[in-house]
Amino acid sequence: MNTGLFIILLVGGVWGVWYLQTSLPVLKTIEPFQLTSALTGERYTSDNDRIKVVAFFYTACPDVCPFTMRDLKEVYGELEAEGVFEDKVEFISITLDPEADTSKRIERYAGSFDADVLSWRWLRGTEEETLEIAKQFQMQRVKLADQTIAHSTTLYLVDDRHQIRGTYAMATYQDRVNREELMRDVLLLVEK
Repeated sequence: MNTGLFIILLVGGVWGVWYLQTSLPVLKTIEPFQLTSALTGERYTSDNDRIKVVAFFYTACPDVCPFTMRDLKEVYGELEAEGVFEDKVEFISITLDPEADTSKRIERYAGSFDADVLSWRWLRGTEEETLEIAKQFQMQRVKLADQTIAHSTTLYLVDDRHQIRGTYAMATYQDRVNREELMRDVLLLVEK
């Protein structure tokens, strides 16, 4: 084999492997959405050129939601140290139970995680808005007779063009959010 051709193929192969390891696939594109901030009362629009870490929750959730928010608080602190929040990244938490989760109730809940009002948005909408947004994210939810909500346990990383670029398992009793992977992927999108 020609040495020059071999070097070209080797460099191309190394670059290809590096590219695949450092780029995130586009899993799905969602439509921009608007909801109300439970902490400020202002109308929030997702069409704001920021990378988003999106979590669905409800305040009466006994396990997955609070465990996940605890882990997100740690990721938030690490990303804050990187200085990415001012105009590049934001956390979005959307209630799956807008009927029970009043703004006051969400405000208390968010306060237990020391959420920054400007970079960690706690949102609620009407029942119809919530259903539409959950559908876009393929977030399944069912309200049970005892008023608990059975829901999918997925976090989402959305780029500044409304493309879902990563999904991550929410925390459980046994497992935490993969904080290292989430932080790495957020920083990959920030650097592009």
